[in-house]
Amino acid sequence: MSLSNTSLAAFLLNDGPMCVSVAYDAILDRHGKKVPSDVKSFKTFDRTLKEGDLVVIPTDTRWGFTVGKVVAINVRVNYSSPEIMRWIASRVDEEAYAAILKQEEVLITKVAQAQENRAKRELADELKALDPDLVNLSLSGPTPVRDGGAEPEQRGGAQPD
Repeated sequence: MSLSNTSLAAFLLNDGPMCVSVAYDAILDRHGKKVPSDVKSFKTFDRTLKEGDLVVIPTDTRWGFTVGKVVAINVRVNYSSPEIMRWIASRVDEEAYAAILKQEEVLITKVAQAQENRAKRELADELKALDPDLVNLSLSGPTPVRDGGAEPEQRGGAQPD
């Protein structure tokens, strides 16, 4: 048997690549569950890949790459397939990305606190300039008046016997 699909030649080498199935997309099944769609086989030397990993794969649109999801590893190679098998470009480092987002959230929180503190300081300075006595102003609600009498027997939601 001759190898008519030369994109599979790398699999003939000792310590050659691994064949991995990757979904370009997902669709909802009749139960509303996401299932892989447009699944293709790819070559990779990354033996640490596992199902569920996101990988950068070639596409014929956009800038030539897109993200897919690994749906199977160590897939059997079909040497009689005429379809050109491409290489996985890289793994998406989701943990590093999540860490960046977490750090950014800390920064955004600190910036918001700093902006609030600055606004308070600037407004307080402007109020002092308008009326220096405003800083001594005390705001409080009315004090309830008590007549000194005894508490009623039934209060609030109490029900008679």
